[in-house]
Amino acid sequence: MIYFSLGSTYFDLKNYKQAISHYETELMFQKDRPREKCKTWLHLAAAKRMDGAGSTEVLQCYQNALQLAKETNDPRLQRKVLKELDRSHRNASSSSEQDRKDGTTTDSSQEELETEHRELPEHSDPELWKTSKWRKSGTRV
Repeated sequence: MIYFSLGSTYFDLKNYKQAISHYETELMFQKDRPREKCKTWLHLAAAKRMDGAGSTEVLQCYQNALQLAKETNDPRLQRKVLKELDRSHRNASSSSEQDRKDGTTTDSSQEELETEHRELPEHSDPELWKTSKWRKSGTRV
């Protein structure tokens, strides 16, 4: 989990190359943990998009995340991955459409990706967070 945390920190600092490096290192240590590995792939996809990776490379991250989500037999996690994949496709479509119109990229796409990254679950399932005793006390585990 240390490399995941470092990756998230570098992502927040907009140092996407370092974030990618740490997420990739984290994946090497998550051999028998499909849920955590799936979440790391989601974060890696966001970091790669922010760093300007091609859509094929980002799509591969989402496909890996989806495969792992299926292994967990957790429909909520599968739904999360599919939503992120759909959002990625829509962002890519709207960005390329905007680029064609005026030849520039907008900062709104970057802001959406950063917000999306912060919304991704780090250490706990967001559904559990909503109903947990920790939520009432304001403490997050």
